[in-house]
Amino acid sequence: MSDTQFIAYMNAFSAATDHTAGCDACRNDRPCEVGDPLHADFNAHHAARQARRHRPTSKENTVNTTETTARQTPRYTADVVCVREGAIRSVLLIERGWDPHKGLDALPGGHVDDGESPLAAAVRELAEETGVKVPASWLREVGVFDAPGRDPRGAYSTTAYVVTVPAGTQAVAGDDAVRARWVPVADLLADSEGLAFDHAQILMDALLLTGDRRA
Repeated sequence: MSDTQFIAYMNAFSAATDHTAGCDACRNDRPCEVGDPLHADFNAHHAARQARRHRPTSKENTVNTTETTARQTPRYTADVVCVREGAIRSVLLIERGWDPHKGLDALPGGHVDDGESPLAAAVRELAEETGVKVPASWLREVGVFDAPGRDPRGAYSTTAYVVTVPAGTQAVAGDDAVRARWVPVADLLADSEGLAFDHAQILMDALLLTGDRRA
């Protein structure tokens, strides 16, 4: 670099420094459209500097990856359509005591524990939430329900079962159920849209298997 070029460079550098000192955008490390060619060159590297400055650490990357995986990996539940025999066939519903859908009616059910099968979880949840105890051999699988958006908490996949119990079977709310009640099948066939999650669809599919709903 010649003396003339060096002097020009230093003058430009001094001008850029003076501008930066009085420029709010520059002092807050934001791109600025004003300035001499050297200052413009500083701005050309602004995005690269910002990218390096705010690049996630390996720990942040691990946390973000874990959170994303947690949102995408489905959790598993089991739900039960419990039909009581009698002159008026009825279905057992619970009132949810927790969000999501707190206060709405739903089918008995809950999370599948680690090392537990969906069938075992269905038997356990039915007993815990309603006091109705049945052997696993009585349950018939309705299907697996895992449509996106079926649960506001994220990806949830539930295995649904249907079981028929004798007339006179009593239910008592327990666990996170506020109440348990028997609702006539005819009433649910007329209006089941108020159930939580996609339990209306599960109910209709189950009743089709039991013959309470004609295809």
